[in-house]
Amino acid sequence: MLRNLLRVLPVLLVVGSPLTAERMRFRVDPDHTSITFQARHMLVTRVTGVFEKIQGWIEMDPGDPTTARAEGEVEVASINTRNAKRDRHLKSADFFDAARYPKMRMVLKRVYRKQDQWWADADLTIRDITKTVSFPFTLSGHVRDPWGNLRIGVEGHFTLNRFDFGLRWDKRLETGGLVVGRDIKVSLQIEAIHAPQK
Repeated sequence: MLRNLLRVLPVLLVVGSPLTAERMRFRVDPDHTSITFQARHMLVTRVTGVFEKIQGWIEMDPGDPTTARAEGEVEVASINTRNAKRDRHLKSADFFDAARYPKMRMVLKRVYRKQDQWWADADLTIRDITKTVSFPFTLSGHVRDPWGNLRIGVEGHFTLNRFDFGLRWDKRLETGGLVVGRDIKVSLQIEAIHAPQK
């Protein structure tokens, strides 16, 4: 009985009660959404950055998250690591080449259960290179805000190899390590507002 309750609980958190078969469309709220990343610097610490311009949507039957569809885009030039010189370098051809590839894109492929956790497979495109990333995530909501809007939240984390996406700048230290590490930790904190299609 307890195991069955644990399997159903994430769905209840998303939809409340009772469950409904209605498909609902949500618009990503960029003011309450963040996409952050961390990269190892000089083998000593991690530098954190954020992309400030985000848009996207989520569509799903709240009673069955496996039916979810979603897409999101990020403006590469909106990168912010709190250092203007570093941001210019990241936007250059050494890394994202924002002038040539102004957008990063993520498209959800499927949602599924693995043990007692929701997982997503999504196609991530950076510099016109598309790779599938898989990661666990949590769902929260519905919550009705003071203005009557329904909101949901999605939180997920994954690690990618930047070399896989053509971000191959690899200046090395005397000890042999990279100035900027290959593995990039990505955190998605997404809030979305119910936006019925007209």
